[in-house]
Amino acid sequence: MQDSRAPALAVRLRGVSKAYHEHAGVRRVLDGVDLNAGAGEFLAVTGPSGSGKSTLLNIIAAIESADAGSVSVGGVDLAGAPEPDSTLFRRRHVGIVFQFFNLVPTLTVRENLLLPLRLNGIADDDRVDILLRRLGLAGREDSFPDVLSGGEQQRVGVARAMVHSPAIVLADEPTGNLDEQAGAPVLDLLRESAEAGATVIMVTHSAGAAAAADRRLVLHHGRLA
Repeated sequence: MQDSRAPALAVRLRGVSKAYHEHAGVRRVLDGVDLNAGAGEFLAVTGPSGSGKSTLLNIIAAIESADAGSVSVGGVDLAGAPEPDSTLFRRRHVGIVFQFFNLVPTLTVRENLLLPLRLNGIADDDRVDILLRRLGLAGREDSFPDVLSGGEQQRVGVARAMVHSPAIVLADEPTGNLDEQAGAPVLDLLRESAEAGATVIMVTHSAGAAAAADRRLVLHHGRLA
């Protein structure tokens, strides 16, 4: 597997399908999805709950595998790569904002943000303080996740995803627990990341958040429109 250190990557999906087997039968969430997202593009994906938006992000990140179709990130076939290679690729090139935060509970806010820097051998601790200030989290550096509000945890998750300046940012409802005032700095960071050459794909229910993107796609009945 090629391990490119290129500053920006692009996403290409062709014919991607995914279904889940449930007690009531088979639920198809993605049905032949095609998607192009270029370097420097900020893309918003909207759609009703349960339409497969989070699944789409997970497949792009190779956290889940597609049942059919191809997934290319920066020219790399993540779906066909061995797990150690795809894990290393995500660590170096991808920043993921999880809908349910996924912060490490035994680490402080600062330690959660330092983790991706240390894993990638980056010695730029000032970046942590800059992001915390921009997201209104100054003074919370030494707090553990369990004492933070949902909105604070979400902002920490955004900062952690972006602290190593990834070439791909996959953001699952990054403003879902935030009001308009608290969400504005998050959208500003995503916009700036795209302007710096990253590919940003954001899943959102918010029309206001989607309006910040360059392009909006709607996922409905398993297909993007």
